[in-house]
Amino acid sequence: AMSNFMRNLTIDIGAGNPGAVGVEFMGNNCAGMRNVTICSSDPNQRGQAGLSLSREGVSGCVFHSLTIKGFEHAVLLSAQRAYVVFEHLKVLHQTKQAIDICGGIVCVRGLVSTNAMPALRVRGSDAQVVLLEGALSGGMKDAPGVELQAGHLFLRDVRTQGYRCVLGRTYTAGWGTDPLIHESNVDEYVSSPVCTLSQHADRRSLNLPIKDAPVPDWDLDFENWIHPGEFGAVGDGITDDTAAIQCAMDSGKPVIYFHPGRYLIDAPIRIPAYVRHVNFMFVDLVAGKGLHDMNDQGMFKVTGESPEPLLMEDLFSFERNFGYHYLFEHAAKRTLIVRNVHAQSCAAYINSVPGGTVFLENVITTTGIFDETYQHPCFVFRGQTAWCRQLDPEYSPDKIVNDGSFLFVLGFKTEGAGIAFTATNHAQMEVLGGILLFGANDDTPIVLNDRSDVAFIASTAGTTGRHVFKVAVREIATGESREVRHDQFPTRMRDQYTIPLYVGRLRT
Repeated sequence: AMSNFMRNLTIDIGAGNPGAVGVEFMGNNCAGMRNVTICSSDPNQRGQAGLSLSREGVSGCVFHSLTIKGFEHAVLLSAQRAYVVFEHLKVLHQTKQAIDICGGIVCVRGLVSTNAMPALRVRGSDAQVVLLEGALSGGMKDAPGVELQAGHLFLRDVRTQGYRCVLGRTYTAGWGTDPLIHESNVDEYVSSPVCTLSQHADRRSLNLPIKDAPVPDWDLDFENWIHPGEFGAVGDGITDDTAAIQCAMDSGKPVIYFHPGRYLIDAPIRIPAYVRHVNFMFVDLVAGKGLHDMNDQGMFKVTGESPEPLLMEDLFSFERNFGYHYLFEHAAKRTLIVRNVHAQSCAAYINSVPGGTVFLENVITTTGIFDETYQHPCFVFRGQTAWCRQLDPEYSPDKIVNDGSFLFVLGFKTEGAGIAFTATNHAQMEVLGGILLFGANDDTPIVLNDRSDVAFIASTAGTTGRHVFKVAVREIATGESREVRHDQFPTRMRDQYTIPLYVGRLRT
């Protein structure tokens, strides 16, 4: 169910449908919904759930700018192995808990709730939920804003109005709640002990600033659009379309879009400053031999400097786009936005010019399927600023490398052995929520913190007892190496574990 998307819709279940679900969504690796309203027009808000996530394969989804009105639950997540990200979620007038989580890994930023009952209930023993920037209002005086029955919870900057408290253990209407936090607001809360390898470290997250991507509006003047077919691109996967695609980029048009097909590219495509939007329309790409053999260069190379951001989106590049190259090379300081991109067989992103800013959302990349590309890191950030949502790097032994950069990640999924996150050269890195699949039962760490500041929240999972990440974190500072191992964390299904929050402040 890769690249399942739903956008720009309103769905109304009508009246008199008490068991109705607005959307039963299934997607994985790179999928989600954006700018969708789901509502019950029943006078009593009847309906079971606005958004239901019950399929066990649902994973790697971003739900952005959703509004859900009515129903018993706005979001009902019953898939035990789910992993999803919500950002800017508005829920109103639910008759039971607005968001009910009984399993999986859930990351939420920007929750606005108007409800009498708790806005969020976490009740799965293997669940891990991150909630940032919550505004919860309208609560009953005996109810908590957030109800924690089981599982793990991280809260930061959550404000409530009308509720008895911001967080309670169990709530039954008419009987009240057992407060875990008596106040109505909380700056930061972790439901399990925080891990640090220094007795003197502050046991709080880095609280790095979070920014939304400055996504440009669609250009509605179609005279400003052009596609490579106008310059002779065939899109049959056999004909070399490199020159035609480059001509489209050099045409002076700000919007480049693709017709359906599979485009063979044999040299880097340079993107000049006046191009503002590249929409691939979910075409496939093939790497020619010339590009295949280029090490650490991008198939698409952002070269032009401009104060206007560049948006590149909607690509499903599958198994014939493999080699030593990266999909995108950021060779300028210009702000780059990449979203909804699936790179099945090549590394996704590298910057060759420091000092720029990149926003990545819903980007999957797999290396190691063909030839020696197994050794390529999936994402490399060198001396820049990066805000990311839902990254999915798979099977490379070095998946995400932060070399002296500012890196914020809300939600991730990895597959396979190797170091998931490396922070080196006095980097700053905050990773809030994610799942690590299929460890190798060896001493390779999940996180390598080499003289950097790191905050990290995640859970591991596997299908056998051999899929264990034995070392969760390794720190290197002042010539010493220290580590924290798997048996020092709360356990979860199949000999796996949860990292409620690791913090290491090692920059000097």
